[in-house]
Parts: sequence; C-alpha cells; structure tokens
Amino acid sequence: REPLNKSISQFNRSFSISNSNCNKKDVSVTLVWTDSPAKMGCTNCLINHLALSAKKESKAQKQYFPNGKKKLDGTNNVQRIRFPVTNGEIVHVQVEVNEKTGGGLDPLNPKQEFSLVVSGCGLKKIKYMSSPSTVPSQSAQPSLSTQPSLS
Repeated sequence: REPLNKSISQFNRSFSISNSNCNKKDVSVTLVWTDSPAKMGCTNCLINHLALSAKKESKAQKQYFPNGKKKLDGTNNVQRIRFPVTNGEIVHVQVEVNEKTGGGLDPLNPKQEFSLVVSGCGLKKIKYMSSPSTVPSQSAQPSLSTQPSLS
C-alpha cells in the first residue's frame, strides 16, 4: 500500500518491456483504494479522488486512461488500463491526487492509501537514481510510473 497526501500527491513507476519471447504482449494496470464513507443518497460519492494514467515512450507517445475513458477517471475507486506494448518500449504509470476532475482529498483527513498492480510479460522495473517525482511527467498528459506489483 502506498499513501498519497498533501505533501506527496503523485506516485510514479516506470518499466522497460522485454517481451520478444511472450505470447501476450500487453500490459494491465489496476488501481484500487477504499474510500471514506460518503453521505447517503449522494450522486457523486467519491470522497478521495485519485487518478490513474499510463504512457508509452514510443514514436507515437501514446497516453492511456482507465475504464475506457479518454481522460482521467473522476468517479471510480477501481480503475484499470490495458494496452499493447512492443519489445524495447518504456511504460510510465502514475497515480495522482485528482483535482482536475475530482475534488482532491478529504480536507478533514487528507491521506489516502492505494494498491497498484502492473502486470504483463517481460516487465522490468526501472530504477531511477533520483526521486520518483523526477520521472517524466505529463501535465497535459499525466505523468506516469509503474511497479510490477504493489499491495
């Protein structure tokens, strides 16, 4: 489990792909968290808003969003992205406090732990010498990072 709060608003991991010997050549990234209880009868019920995104470093520099959306997901506390990869590509995964489409964190308890699972054949975590916050970011395109599995 990883925490996000007022001082740490992003979690990034990056992976290299070495899948030339793999039958399935895709990556699956899943983010889940247990949200604070919402008020009865709510229509937009998330209290803590987190966002998942992934980006491939390739000629096309494609960015991916969860649950079939074309932007950050502001309504679900379970988010999944699946996309194809090729040998030699770099994948960045990012979890961030979502103030763009959501409301950020609960002001009364501004901390949210989450679990992230990144799976696929041939994933290798990239270790950066500097802090995770220096992993390539995407402001117009959310920044990303990945880890084979966090729980």
